[in-house]
Amino acid sequence: MNLRWAKITPVGRIAIDAEDATIAAIGARGLRCEGCWYLNSTVTGGIFLDEAQIVGDHAFMQAPQMTTGNGGFYARNGFRCEGTVNLAFSTVGGPIAFDNAALISTGGKAFTGIGIRLTGDLRASPGAVFGGTVDLAGGRHLRCRRTERKPLDRPRTGGRVAADPYSRPSGLTMRSAQWSGPVDLTMARIAGGVDLTSTELHDHGSLTAVGVSISGDLDLRGSVLSGRMDASSAMLQGDLHLDGTVLGHEDGTSLRARGMTARRLNFRPAGSSWTTALSRSWPTAGRRGPLAAATSRLISSPTSRWSVT
Repeated sequence: MNLRWAKITPVGRIAIDAEDATIAAIGARGLRCEGCWYLNSTVTGGIFLDEAQIVGDHAFMQAPQMTTGNGGFYARNGFRCEGTVNLAFSTVGGPIAFDNAALISTGGKAFTGIGIRLTGDLRASPGAVFGGTVDLAGGRHLRCRRTERKPLDRPRTGGRVAADPYSRPSGLTMRSAQWSGPVDLTMARIAGGVDLTSTELHDHGSLTAVGVSISGDLDLRGSVLSGRMDASSAMLQGDLHLDGTVLGHEDGTSLRARGMTARRLNFRPAGSSWTTALSRSWPTAGRRGPLAAATSRLISSPTSRWSVT
């Protein structure tokens, strides 16, 4: 399907209806679509939407349960959608790339990947802007073998979720997701909360949140990380929830939190839901590795901020 630099202005709200189609590949670079696009289809190759614009009163992309081959899903370099990009329960063979894209859904969901199955990276750097929630609840990242395809078609072994300093999602949800690879939120500014409850990160599944700014909570209750959590210099306006969290380690360290600030720490290491101090060693009940903090002190007032230095 070749829609490069096309302009589609529908009479009603539906601009493109490609439901239940089987398509070799989609090339829509520079497309201007002034309405909604239905793409619940099977695409044997990749989807390339760089510089495309999905705009107007009914602007959204509905592609739930879509299946793609090894080409991946690329919406980069000026891609703009003024509604939700919905890939819920889809299977994407390759990366999803929103580098330098704008997904704007004020008060709603900018990107929905609920239950998605992904074999490549989820990238949102550099310069991506999310004007709405990014929802990956129940998603799964699957390990895949390297092939001899050209680099653009080859998913990476051990994918990752990444956001860069200019990425501004208004919330990130990965509740109950199963992911192979790290989650990297370094220096991202998130105007909302980050929900990783009951999430499992496998295969070097670390959480890096160095210098992140989160206006809500960072919630890891019941999550399992095979790697380390690094929240050095993170700034949380809400709470940090670590009840029932299991962390792996890297170089013997499970948690780095130097210079982090947050409103409260909710932490249940051994039956108590509140603590007024962080020890230099991670509790033994399901947790491993020393805490990388020279001094650790918690101010237990519910309205106070606390820091690890």
